[in-house]
Amino acid sequence: MKATIRKTIVLFLAVFALAGCTKDDDINPEGNGNGDLLLVEEKINGQTLLTYEYDARNRAIVWTQYVNGEIHTTHSFTYDDSDRMIAQERRHNGQVFLKESYSYESDERPVSGVWTYIGNSGNVSTVSTVQYTYDQNTVTETVDIEDVGTIINSYVFDSKGNSIQHKIGQGVVDYGDFDGKSGVYERHPWSWKTLQINNYQSVKTTAAGMVISDHIYEYTYNDAGYPIKAEVYDRATNELVETREYTYKKAN
Repeated sequence: MKATIRKTIVLFLAVFALAGCTKDDDINPEGNGNGDLLLVEEKINGQTLLTYEYDARNRAIVWTQYVNGEIHTTHSFTYDDSDRMIAQERRHNGQVFLKESYSYESDERPVSGVWTYIGNSGNVSTVSTVQYTYDQNTVTETVDIEDVGTIINSYVFDSKGNSIQHKIGQGVVDYGDFDGKSGVYERHPWSWKTLQINNYQSVKTTAAGMVISDHIYEYTYNDAGYPIKAEVYDRATNELVETREYTYKKAN
């Protein structure tokens, strides 16, 4: 049962989660300050997990997710002239299975959205309407799922703009012990609800009150202060769970 819940939570939260270079895009360049390096690849235990592509304005336009070395899912992002993400398409085996769209008023954060799920036949299977409310450091996401019901998710930030808690359905992820250095995930298309300006050094995942994982991250940094490696340990046993590696290029 615990293994099933773990797999479900990991798959559900993987969204928030995530080749060669020319001389001008050196692997892990030094950079000149906060925010001038772009994450282009993330590996787990030597295997590519995610690759990231950007446009000339340093906006993420494609995420590619890998499973066992093979492309599994691609995420394509569209922005308005104010650099706000207004649409996302998610594909598996070349077929779109999820479309997201977001509407804004005068703020940089959306007030509503529509998530459209598409079946194998190419027809729309489910439509969810989404509403966002903002109260100090908390974002509430109310998702009305067609013919199913309503799910309320929440996202909490600290005073520096780091995501410190995600509550998604019955799953809760707590991020803590931020290092104060340049964050691996300091650029994020869904920045209104998930963003790490700095790097979390602890992550605890629970579901229905049961602890799924409780991990500690120990980083190695480049000269610009960005993590290039994270060794992830189980808090209870101090055993190495996984090793993550991060590759960057210089921002425009």
